[in-house]
Amino acid sequence: MMNLNTTSDIENIVKKRITKKSVTILHQKLALKKNEKDVEGAWREIFTEYFLKNNNKTEKYILTSPYGTDGFITPKENISLVFALRILLEFKDGTNLTF
Repeated sequence: MMNLNTTSDIENIVKKRITKKSVTILHQKLALKKNEKDVEGAWREIFTEYFLKNNNKTEKYILTSPYGTDGFITPKENISLVFALRILLEFKDGTNLTF
């Protein structure tokens, strides 16, 4: 199990999984989007990169779209309920994500 004691520990993990180039591409795609499907596709690429492509090889996740959702990330295999991760994705065009 991973030991995350500081913010920098978490930042280092994120930097290993998502590159600055990927973030730049995400921003470009969101800026050029034509509809909500474009927004969904851009975000799905980042989540796929983070959870599926560049993930710790002991943690295997899948990304599906059950019941018409934009995405649902779940563990590929049964793992401990304490550490189970499930993420429901729903993307909206025009949502302000800044505070």
